[in-house]
Amino acid sequence: MKRCHPKPAAGGFTLVELLVVITIIAVLAGIAIPTIGMVQRRASNASIRMEITEIEKAANNYATAYGDLPPDGSSWVVMNRHLNKAFPRISAVDRTLLYNMCHEPNVAASNSPSGSTFYPAAIDRAEAIVLFLGGLSADESRPFTGPGGPFQFVGTAGTDSPVDPDSYQYNIDRNSPRMELDITRLTLAQLPNPTAPVSTSNRVLSNDDNGPTARGDLIPVYVPNRRQAPYVYFDSRTYGYVVDSPIGDLPYNGYADTNWGAVRPYKTNLNPPGAGSFTAANVPEALRWQNPDSFQVISAGQDDHFGNLAFNPGNSNMPAYFIAETGQAIACDPSKGSASEMYINLTNGFSADLNGFQERSLNSSYENSHLDNITNFSEKLTLQDNLP
Repeated sequence: MKRCHPKPAAGGFTLVELLVVITIIAVLAGIAIPTIGMVQRRASNASIRMEITEIEKAANNYATAYGDLPPDGSSWVVMNRHLNKAFPRISAVDRTLLYNMCHEPNVAASNSPSGSTFYPAAIDRAEAIVLFLGGLSADESRPFTGPGGPFQFVGTAGTDSPVDPDSYQYNIDRNSPRMELDITRLTLAQLPNPTAPVSTSNRVLSNDDNGPTARGDLIPVYVPNRRQAPYVYFDSRTYGYVVDSPIGDLPYNGYADTNWGAVRPYKTNLNPPGAGSFTAANVPEALRWQNPDSFQVISAGQDDHFGNLAFNPGNSNMPAYFIAETGQAIACDPSKGSASEMYINLTNGFSADLNGFQERSLNSSYENSHLDNITNFSEKLTLQDNLP
C-alpha cells in the first residue's frame, strides 16, 4: 500500500506579515516623499540661481561691450543717456521708436495727455532683460530695428510708420545674444493666423501683460524652467525713485503683476551711511541698497509670487522697502531725521503679525511670498535661507 505524505505548505506571507510590510512601506514613503520634494525644490532653486548668475554675467558682458549697464526701463532720462553712450550713431528711427514705446498711448494717468507722457511700466523690469540681453543688430545706426535686432518691421513701407510700435513684431531670430534665451520660456503668443504672412494684424507679440491668451506688447519676458513668474531686473540708477515719472501713484521703482505679486529693490542693513537729515527726494537712500552700484536680479521662487508691496502704516503714500538680511522694513518718511527712525515697527523679522516679509496682514491671500525669492545678491539660495 502506497503511503500518502502530506504536501509541504506553499511558501508565502501570512496576512499579518503582509500588513507589517505594508505598514513599513507606508512609513518609509512618509519619510521619503517630503525628502524627495525638498530635494527637488532645492534642485529647482539651484537651477534658478544658476540662471540668475547667467543673467548677471550677461548684463556685465553687455556693459563691457557698450560701456554702460542696461537700463531697466523705469526712467526715460536714464534710457536716453544710455542710448547716447552705448549707441552714439543710433538713428532717429530707433531712438524715436523706443521713445514711443516708453510713452505709450492711453496710459492710466489723469495728469498725462495720451501718448505724450513717460509711463515707467511701459517697458517693465522683466521686459528689460529680454530687450537688452537677447541680442542686438550689428547695424550701429539701427541696433533695435536692424537685422538680428529685437524688432522686425512688418508694416507696409510708405504706409506704416517706422517709429510706430504697431508696425513691428518681436524678432525670434536675434543676433549674438548676451544670454541664450530658451524661446519656449519667452512669453510669446501664437499668431492669430500661423499660415498667413506676417503683417501689422498678424505678428509675433508677447502675452505677459494680459494673460496667456492675450496678445499685448512687443517685448516678452523670460521665465525660469517650469515656473511662470518672470525674472526681473532693477538698475541701481533708479532703485529708489523714478524721477521723471509724472504719474502720482508710480514715483517709486518696482515690478507688479496681478498674477505674480509685486517687489521693489531690496535694502541692506550692512554698512549703513549713518544718521542724517532726509528730504522727500533722498529718503530712499536712508539705508544702502543691495548691490548699490550695479543691479538686482530677482526670481519669485517656487511659489511664483514675488510678494506684496508694503507701506508705512497709516500712510499708503509712503512705500516701504524690505531689508534682505532681516525681513524688516524701512518706510520712506521725510518727516524722520534718521534711518533708525524710519523702521516700521516690525521687530521680529519674518515671523507672524506683519513682521518683516510676513504678509498675512498685508494681504490675506498670500503668506510670506518674499521668503522663497531668489536673488543675485544673496549668499544662499533663498531670502529665507539667508535669515540668521
